[in-house]
Amino acid sequence: DEVFCFSHECIQQTLYGTVKEPAETHLAIGRSIWSALSEEGVKENIFLVINQLYWGKELLVDQREKYGIASLCHFAAESAVRATNFGLALGFLNWGIALFGENHWREQ
Repeated sequence: DEVFCFSHECIQQTLYGTVKEPAETHLAIGRSIWSALSEEGVKENIFLVINQLYWGKELLVDQREKYGIASLCHFAAESAVRATNFGLALGFLNWGIALFGENHWREQ
């Protein structure tokens, strides 16, 4: 069998093979970028930030952090709508809503 892939896909697969916990790595990268950037910087790089956080989503436990990420999801959805990418916007909104959890109405 022959296997074909673009070089960036091969590089990604190779790197993922060396990373023991990819979700932890993505979450750490997302948190690092988010905390290092100004509010304007986050807005300019919203897709980079939100995508890194998304790939580490199963490790999120702090509800305050989840609320903050939900806010980022809202902004990312607005940015996606401005770019007429409605499917992506819907995905961001769905994830943002999911971050609030089932007990949100009792907690807020």
